[in-house]
Amino acid sequence: MINIQKRYLMSALVSGLSFIVLYVMLDFYLWMSLLLTILIYIAGIFLFKSQDIRIYDREALAKYNFEMSKLNDYKEKIKDKSIKDKLAKIVNVSQKITKHLETRPRNATKIYNFLDYYLPFTTRIVTKYIEAESKKEKTFIENKLILKMSVYIKEVEHECDRLLEEIVKSKDKELDFEMKVFEKTSDLDINEDELKGSEKNV
Repeated sequence: MINIQKRYLMSALVSGLSFIVLYVMLDFYLWMSLLLTILIYIAGIFLFKSQDIRIYDREALAKYNFEMSKLNDYKEKIKDKSIKDKLAKIVNVSQKITKHLETRPRNATKIYNFLDYYLPFTTRIVTKYIEAESKKEKTFIENKLILKMSVYIKEVEHECDRLLEEIVKSKDKELDFEMKVFEKTSDLDINEDELKGSEKNV
């Protein structure tokens, strides 16, 4: 996966400007200015982490496909039908999300960040859940996981649905904008009320 580490550039810029302010303008000691500059640079790396740009790379999807195939395998080991069905939907929606990368590579950063968190998290709790279910004697935490598993899975399912809906809405907005531009440049006269009426008749 290709990453443009924008946070390092931004941190370097901010820390460089800070050094000028501290040493030149505020007349701090050189050692103190350097120390504060280093601390500002390190802090910037964490603060600007969200600014990193991740570029669409077909090979990078192999990692996510592997995670999804594991979840499909684990699904068959789960006895609770509700949890099994939710897990199947998570995999299905995750696959739809990754397919959108082919037509909307600009969403790579958002999608990769989402999958980097939710797929490994889901894999971890599912494996722990299956392991706990198979035990006769369970620890307090294992019993707690079994009781709360449906809540965790439902939340992941909700987040997957939310992201997919957001992507689809964004695509619709872009398409609508392109259609309006075309209509204006082509000098087309389309009656919106007639379109709405035809939609009802479909």
